[in-house]
Amino acid sequence: MKNKVLAVLLIACISLGLAGCKQDSKRGNRDRSAQSSETEPVDEELLETAESVYDIASLMTINEDKIIYSECRKDQDLHFYFDLLSFDEYIKVNYNGVDYLLFWYNFSSYGLVGTKVKSVNKLYSGNRLDVDVDLKTKEYSSDGCFPNSTRCRMILKMEQAVDFLYVMNVAYNEYDGGEVYVCGKRGIVDKDLNFLLPPIYDGIHELETFEQSNCPMLYRVFKDHKNGVLDADYNPVLSISYGNIYYLNEDRFIVSISYDDNVQNDVIALIDRDENILKQRKGFLCADSDSNFYCYDGQIEFADPSYGPSWGFGVMDQELNTIIEPLYFSVYWVDGHYKVDNHDNEEALFSKDGEQISEFRREY
Repeated sequence: MKNKVLAVLLIACISLGLAGCKQDSKRGNRDRSAQSSETEPVDEELLETAESVYDIASLMTINEDKIIYSECRKDQDLHFYFDLLSFDEYIKVNYNGVDYLLFWYNFSSYGLVGTKVKSVNKLYSGNRLDVDVDLKTKEYSSDGCFPNSTRCRMILKMEQAVDFLYVMNVAYNEYDGGEVYVCGKRGIVDKDLNFLLPPIYDGIHELETFEQSNCPMLYRVFKDHKNGVLDADYNPVLSISYGNIYYLNEDRFIVSISYDDNVQNDVIALIDRDENILKQRKGFLCADSDSNFYCYDGQIEFADPSYGPSWGFGVMDQELNTIIEPLYFSVYWVDGHYKVDNHDNEEALFSKDGEQISEFRREY
């Protein structure tokens, strides 16, 4: 049974930093959260006006504590590249007239961690390079179910042209741009490290939709506790003004709007692309991932604190019409009906049209 504690889910529903959105789009949504760390405040104007990564490279130091193996004697100027790369990417860099390959080597093992790269073997075959890494290890107990992971920065000199890289028989892809994380903010760069979006956002994600196959590529950006929408070329679609956002079609969105710090005054609005409010109602939207998981296709989970002491969660359609009143501890779709729990630990069944089809009773 779905276990929702109202106070916790209320926070989750109105939280704007939604970490569970889809990742791994080709242009710029590969997750770098595992590489984040606390940083000192920085001049926001510097981040906003940066034209390329090179303008802020000195700020990109979050991986300085990681093991490094380098065939470049004075390599400090190359370290920032590792803040860009994911685990299966490499980048070619010409530094002081010498060509280098930079990439991560990730060692995973139960009971062991790496301490130092002892040696590297490079085997060229045409324009393919195979790399074997000999890592010095020590015993270290694993934490829980997952193996220990050791990340090693690798800077290798290229003796000849390379278009295909395999590290310990794992294929790597050449870097083609993506998300940049610096000073707690995120931006997007192209393959030449020029900014497509400046690093001023708290989050950049693909915008989830009810109909994935019919939706153009859109991005949800998060800044200053608000969400907005950008198109595939990072042009504004919706201003950064809203809570949770649902895409219906190219000219219709459902959004949460907060007018003050009192959740009782939040509204859910149906808006067009020009951000005109076409219809609105009291309440706030739960995350689209919740609705896709807990609701019948195309229906939306929501809450409305204005219902008073017995308020809770309900279901509405895409025209903001109520299907199930927002009175319940939990509602979720299973086996062709809604299973609804009230605040007395009683359960009843409702149809997709909101008709109650059984009496509330305790199931245990």
